[in-house]
Formats: sequence, C-alpha cells, structure tokens
Amino acid sequence: MEHDIGCKIKAARIEKKLTQEQVAELLGVSRQTISNWENEKSYPDIISVIKMSECYDVSLDYLLKGEQKMKKLLRVIAVALSVAVLVPVLGACHKKNEIAYTIGGHKFTSAMYSCVLTLAASGARSDIDTFVQSQNSDSSSSSSSSSKETDYTKYKFDAEGKVSSEGTVSYNDYVKQQAVSTLKQFAAVLSLCESEGLTLSEDEIKEAKAQASYYWNVGCDYSTYVYYSNYGMNPAQYFTPYADRLEQNGVSESTYEQYMIYQYQYGFYFDHLYNEGGTKEVSKETLTEYLTAHYAIANSLSLTTKDSENKDLSEEDKAAVKANADAYAARLESGESFDTIYKEETKSDSSSGSSSGEETKSDEEKEYTPESFVKLYGDSETSSNSDLFKTVSEMKTGEIKVAEDASNSAYVVLQKRDITEKDYWLKNLRSSILQALKSDEFDDMLKEYAEKLEVVEDSHATRPFTVKKVKFPKA
Repeated sequence: MEHDIGCKIKAARIEKKLTQEQVAELLGVSRQTISNWENEKSYPDIISVIKMSECYDVSLDYLLKGEQKMKKLLRVIAVALSVAVLVPVLGACHKKNEIAYTIGGHKFTSAMYSCVLTLAASGARSDIDTFVQSQNSDSSSSSSSSSKETDYTKYKFDAEGKVSSEGTVSYNDYVKQQAVSTLKQFAAVLSLCESEGLTLSEDEIKEAKAQASYYWNVGCDYSTYVYYSNYGMNPAQYFTPYADRLEQNGVSESTYEQYMIYQYQYGFYFDHLYNEGGTKEVSKETLTEYLTAHYAIANSLSLTTKDSENKDLSEEDKAAVKANADAYAARLESGESFDTIYKEETKSDSSSGSSSGEETKSDEEKEYTPESFVKLYGDSETSSNSDLFKTVSEMKTGEIKVAEDASNSAYVVLQKRDITEKDYWLKNLRSSILQALKSDEFDDMLKEYAEKLEVVEDSHATRPFTVKKVKFPKA
C-alpha cells in the first residue's frame, strides 16, 4: 500500500533519529506544525518539503510520488527548482547545530541567534510601547491612535539605546545590534572564565535549567511564580510563556536552556569579581551605605478602604477605618507590642518563619527570619513598595505613624525599624545592591573585552532569521 506524505516524512524523521522538536528548530516552525504535517492535518509548503528532503537525505520523488493531494505541489516544485533566482532563497538545509556566529572561538547556533534576536525584538518593542505611552500622556490631545497597531519600524534609537525622536538607529538595525551584542557578551564571559579556569557547577547548571523551565512554561522565574500563587493569583494571567514567544521562531526549549546557562555564567563571573572573596570585592561598608540610602523597613499593618467587592468605602466608613488605625497607633505608643495588635487585626499567627528545628537552637545560632508584619520599602530605583518609602525613610527608628497608602487604598500603621539591626536584610539584598553598584562597570568591561574578539557571521545560517521575520504571540 502506498504511504501518504505524512507517514513518509515521519518515517524519514525517525530513520534520521530526529525529534519533532529538533526538526521544528531546523525548519523554523513550531513542533505542533511538524505534528500536523505528519498526521496530515495540514501540508507543508514548497520550501519546507525541499528542506525536509535534504535533512532526511531522501528524494522529493520518494516523499511525493503517488501522493494525490500533493501532485500540484510536485509540479510547482519542479518549476521552482528550474528557476535560478529561487536557489539562493531556498539555500541548503539548516543542520541541527549549524553555526551562525563564531565569536572569540565560541560557537553559537542559528537557533541561539534566533533566540537572542527574538528577545531583543521583544525588549525593543517594550521600550517603544513605553515611549508611546509617555508621549500620549504628555500630549494635550487625548485622541491618540492607541487602538491602532504600532508600527515599530518607524521608531529610532539613540546611542544610549533609548527610543528618541533624535535617534539615528532604525528599529531593525537596533534589534540586530542588541542580539549580536548579547552573543558577544556571552563569548566574553566564556573566554574570561576559561582564562581563569572557572566553570559552573552541576548544581548551578541544574538551577539554570530549572529556571529556564519556569520561563519557558510560565513566563516568570520560580520565586515570582510562588509569590503570585501564594496570593491566590494565577501567573498565567500576568505572564506570557517564553515558549509562545520563541517556539514559533524556531527556538526549542533545549536552546533556551542553553541561553539561560549563558546568563548564569554571566552572573557567576560577576560574583567572582564583586562578591565576598572576589578580586574586586565590594566592602560591607559600601553595601550598607547603599542599603540605608535606598531601603527601609517597618512593622506594618494595612487597613483597607475597600469593601468585599473591591469598591471604595463611603467617606464615613473611611473615617472609621482611619480612627481604627489611630487607635492601634495609640496602643503602640502606650507600649503594647505590634505582634499583639497584628494578630488581633489579621486573626493570624504573626511569628517569624523559623522552623521547629530552629527553636532548639540558642538565640545566637538561630537564623533570623522577619516577622510576617515586617515590610521592606525601597525607593524608585529599587521598585520595591516605593510609594511609602519616603514616609518610612524619614521616620526615626521606633517612631509610630499612620500613613495613607493611596495606591493600595489603605491606611497603614507603621513602626520604623533599623534595617541594619540584623544581617538578614543585607544578606538577602546583597545581589540586588551589587547589581545596582557594579553592573554598569561590569558591562563596560565586558564590552571592551568583547571588542577584541574576532566575530565571524555565517550569512547562510543567519539569513532565515531577520528582524522582519520575528513572530510575536497574538494579543
């Protein structure tokens, strides 16, 4: 019995020991598309049939002979192959590990190039969206065409990578520059690590792959996923899985895993330089100075001014909430503990998160964990509860105040605490502070180093992946 084209391409793929995911990456389509072809839910286009014949080392005649549904396609292919102008467009089949860029001896596949190109395009679009929104908000006219689809190609970027009316770099050029810059950064880090004999541990690689899995399937990292889940929010409502962004551009999960490993390598070498014991270690004094300038902590009890249906309370009821907050503040002033008041209001256990095992240790041995009512506030640079930062930072340690939190529709009872009283805050914010202090210096160093590396582009491998061809999830 004559096999149909779906069975033939499936058998040829299996014979070559390729997965659907691998073939999808080679052809620049989704895995689901490959599945649909093999199950004859849809049929491949001319170029895809040619590429599959080359990748599987089978003839077009084998794939299409006797296939009634594809007779017309076979005739079209025959004509197309006779037209010389099409040959450069079709090119040869992209092998699984086809090298798009070689930078400083480090090789990056066409799939990796597509990955960084897609992410760079997403970032550029986000910057443009922010720019458009700011322009619209500054405009006296409210009749902006925000409902129309944005033509990103008409925007330009300046030398600092900002969207600007005075910019000279086109959207397409900027995205490609950013993609290549990312690969050069990866190559620089890899070269520096090699020169110093530094490698990621197996545990670090496992962690990178685990994080990649969350980004790929959910769209955020593990800690963010847990945060949203703990508050009863479905992360899927707030994030787009990276699979939706990348898979349609020929990027598999395994390629994205490698991308995340490169990112971990970046952080690994950064810590090697600036963290404890590093060759350029940042002193505790410098870290503490930044901590106290940009962060503050306080015992915090929030009393909402919304009802059960999330509607604003009446002015009378809001006044009652304020009076309740003032009463709590008065009790604190009289010496009552914040713990007691918090438990009373929230009907919950406000103790710290120490495990039962910790309770058997001495006070010196116990690992401090903040009580549930202790809140961290940061300025606009840190993007952490910045609305109340100014209020808390201007309070004296131990001072009690009732503040209005307009953005969260609440009155907040605050009792200022010293953020340096425990090493917990510096320890947990150390990474963020180091990034704030040294990321620019680090990136400048990598850029300078990368400029010395030889960059070789294989135009055959990069030709299918252009900024214009990058696909985005439908809204």
